[in-house]
Amino acid sequence: MFGFLVSAVSSIVTAIKAIVPVLKAVANVVMSICQTLGLIKPEEKVEDLGDKAIQAGDEGIKPENYANYQDYVKAVQDFQIDPEKSKRISPEEKMAKALEVQANLLAEKAPELGVEDYLNLIANHMDYFTPERSTELGKLLLTESGAVVNVAEVLNGTEKNPDKIGEAYETLAKVEKQVDPTISDNEALKRAMQI
Repeated sequence: MFGFLVSAVSSIVTAIKAIVPVLKAVANVVMSICQTLGLIKPEEKVEDLGDKAIQAGDEGIKPENYANYQDYVKAVQDFQIDPEKSKRISPEEKMAKALEVQANLLAEKAPELGVEDYLNLIANHMDYFTPERSTELGKLLLTESGAVVNVAEVLNGTEKNPDKIGEAYETLAKVEKQVDPTISDNEALKRAMQI
């Protein structure tokens, strides 16, 4: 199972890596979601996670050596990096590796989400996925994962059912209200419809 996840996510990471600003934005959004879900320590930084994963891998700490991906990530987070080795690893390599780790972790936690599509969604709607919205979507993923999946399907253009599309925009309006409680329901829906 890990091989499939790593392979699928690696191909997306490779594509995103070609566009560094997108890589950084997507990695930060996915980090925010993983932290909201309690999958990654709140103090962990994207580049540090990638650096640790690269160096830990060099020391034999690999996903296939663990019962599940979350156990692997815990080992990576506890890994002590060598500052000299860190200097030889580019920020882009660190971000790409961090995104790979985060995406695989998210895929294990929420397989129904379709992480590959979700990463594309984030990359195509970077202006929408602010840290605040990402946090709120992460909270929704904990309680209403189907709603988040529905949003992803609508925004990616794969959902055609009018009722499901309406529900997705209601979910996005809920996120808008959480981000800015002072706005009216109509304003929240209007903002959601602009995505």
